[in-house]
Amino acid sequence: MSGSEATTGLLDVSRLPVRNIVASPEPSESGSPSTTPTQKRISLAFPAAAISSSILHPAHSQDNKPDNTISHSDMSPAPVTTLLDDMDEDTVIYASTDPSSSRTDDQDSDEDESSTTNISTDDIKPASSTSTSTSSTAITTNPIPQQTNEPAGYRPPHDPRAGFSIGFAEDRNRRHRRTMEDAHAFISNFLDVPGQGYFAVFDGHAGKGAAEWCGQHFHETLQGLLQNSSTTIPEILNESFTSTDKQLAARPGMFSGCTAAVALLRVEDCDFESSSGSLQDVNMDSSTTSSGGDLPKKVNGQASVKRRVLYTANAGDARVVLCRNGIAERLSYDHKGSDLSEQKRITESGGFVLNNRVNGVLAVTRSLGDVAMKEWIIGNPYTVETPIIETDSFMIVACDGLWDVCTDQTAVDLVLNTLDPQKAAEELLAYALEHWSTDNLSVIVIRLDPNWKYDSQPAKAIVTASGPIIG
Repeated sequence: MSGSEATTGLLDVSRLPVRNIVASPEPSESGSPSTTPTQKRISLAFPAAAISSSILHPAHSQDNKPDNTISHSDMSPAPVTTLLDDMDEDTVIYASTDPSSSRTDDQDSDEDESSTTNISTDDIKPASSTSTSTSSTAITTNPIPQQTNEPAGYRPPHDPRAGFSIGFAEDRNRRHRRTMEDAHAFISNFLDVPGQGYFAVFDGHAGKGAAEWCGQHFHETLQGLLQNSSTTIPEILNESFTSTDKQLAARPGMFSGCTAAVALLRVEDCDFESSSGSLQDVNMDSSTTSSGGDLPKKVNGQASVKRRVLYTANAGDARVVLCRNGIAERLSYDHKGSDLSEQKRITESGGFVLNNRVNGVLAVTRSLGDVAMKEWIIGNPYTVETPIIETDSFMIVACDGLWDVCTDQTAVDLVLNTLDPQKAAEELLAYALEHWSTDNLSVIVIRLDPNWKYDSQPAKAIVTASGPIIG
């Protein structure tokens, strides 16, 4: 802060950028917005004293952890939400941000604008072992493969037994962003089970520290809970989010936050195929339901049939969209200050919503990190359980840099006939840039193999994560 700012207690208005605010249209039953976004231009300046006192510390608060778990078969359309674009939240949210977010213009000019990652059959080095423990429960995990930080042009290996192929593309969006605060991770053969997968994006704000840490470590927390918990998968996902939230809060100097969208593709048992061709659920005990890598060989004394179930969880406005029979199915929920149910939760916990922003500052109402606003910005995710069927072609996991300028159905239509997921990810990224997205961009496309069959032989997990290794 400059001397003049310290004297007056006000942020320098001349430093604050004028940003586009994009009003998000109403989601429809298919999960795709039904109207075209409109744009307005505004400029904002916040008194620093107001941020530190009335905004960050209202009079009272209370815990509020709503139940956000639903089954895809019972899922109803999300209520009307009007999105506000993230207006350089790192400029106005906190007095101190992550040191990792500081860059010079020279550094920016030397940085590559974009990088892409594709799946191939290149070699990968042997993995090393790590362990993790969550904040509330001591957890010892099985060895986790060392994550690979992909440089430009890196093509991680692909196991054909996985039953899916992955494409990834990202771009800092140099026209509008000085730093890249997105992070991502994806794992083939998650927990050493062929056919299982983990895919996640983390969209940082007020610095990149929280997003990078989640990109490197969220899957470790999830793996530990899957291997040691006796509860359901949606509950495990919820605990993974809240545990990660606590771990971020415990890290010294961690003031940043991030939205998150996580998709877990899991192999499970089901009984024989019915006459209609649909697979029926099996009543399994809790230990079987929550097991991570050990899958029962038989059900009711007979050889079991395997199916894949997609479990998704998100906090904030990053999304997971599934293409089912050519129709976009949104498997996430936008947690924004414009949402009436989120406004009610925030006001009941002692906060307020001003201009569709929590305490006048943050556009999202749920995130990981954001320790200074944790009384109102909670980490509990919205979760969905979706059995995979033959007409499920692919899914898209992406940060809001894509969704601010592209409806769910438009995204699906753009890449419906693009069988190479790497090309599909690049096409979606190019579309967002051409339509003037103002945010960082990260897009994962997972193309599902309709002919996948379960292989009982263990397969080594292949982990790809962005950013430097963070302890």
